Parts: sequence; structure tokens; C-alpha cells
Amino acid sequence: MGQVLIRRWFLCLGLILAVCRLSGGFWLLAEEKLTPEEIIAKSLEALGTPEARGAAKTRVMSGQGSVAFVVGQTGRLDGTAQFASDSSRARFEWSFGHPDYTADQLVFDGKKVLVGDMRPSVRSPLAIFINDYAPAVLKERVLGGVMNAGWPLLSDRKLRLNYRGLKELRGKKVLVVRYQVADSAALHVDLGFDPQTYRHVITEYTLNLSGSSAAARMSSVYDQSNIGQTDIHWQVDEEFDEFKSVDGLTLPHAYKLRLALDSRTTWVAEWKAQFSEVKHNQDLGANLFILR
Repeated sequence: MGQVLIRRWFLCLGLILAVCRLSGGFWLLAEEKLTPEEIIAKSLEALGTPEARGAAKTRVMSGQGSVAFVVGQTGRLDGTAQFASDSSRARFEWSFGHPDYTADQLVFDGKKVLVGDMRPSVRSPLAIFINDYAPAVLKERVLGGVMNAGWPLLSDRKLRLNYRGLKELRGKKVLVVRYQVADSAALHVDLGFDPQTYRHVITEYTLNLSGSSAAARMSSVYDQSNIGQTDIHWQVDEEFDEFKSVDGLTLPHAYKLRLALDSRTTWVAEWKAQFSEVKHNQDLGANLFILR
């Protein structure tokens, strides 16, 4: 009886080791063999057929929105979220209707980036990051990932991509492709793809700045006396979840944007959107892509 149990134990151990080897081989294959172009092609297949992708000329996503202040201040506001886009324009808006934080508006009208005030003459850190430091992510429609009808990976134009391997972003093991935005070598944009489904599930933006010239713009977030001459580190993460099929496209319906600003002190907030309605091919007039 004892020998039977021992043999069973070794058999189970052998099966476990075999599974581990297969799993390890999968990760090794994903890390060593794939090119950025192959990852993007697989991700587009996961999104939908070429016909379904080509048919969606515009997209409007609407639902509930919120912002939560995690570090540096406390509080939470609930409201609505709406993301609208076509191949050359995009609008991201959270509306809260609070006197201290009425809304966040991030707009690219096809020519220039526009950001709204959270209250008169005061911009949110998210608006400051986009307008002052990373307008290219809105101009090139990187922001929003596949939710954005103008996402650059959907186009045929030549992109500057670099495969970074299998890495962990925000606690997720993903295949990382670095996307180089125009005219901003200091801004790192890493696109994370699920290694099993190849869905785009996360984008990480990082930017390091030195000296008080950068800090001087941050008076709406920090007391200037708390910044001094220290360096500033921005990290913005977009996470995409709850994928559902709409008009033949598998799109995320849960979205979270986390912004962390580190200097002498730290400030962190999270913007979320839970989309309940997705519509394609609506007429998006020019008046949609202005500040309200």
C-alpha cells in the first residue's frame, strides 16, 4: 500500500512539473519569438474581423464615471463619462457637476489639443499632464486604446514600435510593446497585451522631469513651497476590462485611468468609467469637439 501511494505521489509530481515546463515554454515562446507586428496583428484579430473593424467609422461610449483621490487628498465624486471618437478626432469627458470639480474635458479636434478647467482657471492634474507634457498621446489617439476609433494600431501607417518582452504592469503579466510618440522622446508609452487573448489591457505612460521649471506649472496640485527644486515623476496607467461584443467588435466596457505624480510629496487619483452604451457610426459634428 505504501509503495502504491509513493508511486502515485511521484506521478502527481511528474504531472505538475510537466505542466510547469509547458507553462514556462509558453512564456518563453511569447517572450522570445514574437515581433511587435505579430502581437499587433493578433490583437487586431482579437478585436474583430477586418470587416467589423473597417465598418466602425465613429464610436461613442457612455456610462457612469467617477474620480477618487487616493494620496495627497481624499474624496470621491460620481458622475458620468463619455468618450467619442472618429479616425481623426477624440473627446474624453468626465462630468461631476461639483463646484470644485465640474468636469474634465480632453479634446483633440483634428488640429489641436484642448483641455477644460475643473473649476474656473484651475485645471486638474490629468488635464495638465495631457496639455503641458503629453499632448501627443491625444493627437495620435493613443489615449483610450481600442475604445478610440482612431487608435494608431488600427491604421496602416508606419509606427515606431519596440517589443520589450513579457513584463508586469500594474500587477498584470503582459506582452509589452513600446510605442514612440512623435516629438517626445522623454515620454515612454508601453502597451500591454494579454499573452493568452492578445487583447490590449493596459497602457503605461511614464515621464521624468527635472528642476523647478516643470514644478512651477503644478500650483493647482501642490503648494509651491512643497516642491522646490526636486524632480517630478509622472506615471499614468490606463486599464481596460470587461470585454464585450458590440457590432462584431470585442471592446472593453470598464476603464480605469490612474495618475501618480511624485515630487517632494505624492499625489494619486483614479478616474473610472463603466460604459453601458456603445454606438457606432453616429454623426459626430464639429460642435462635439469643442470645450463646453
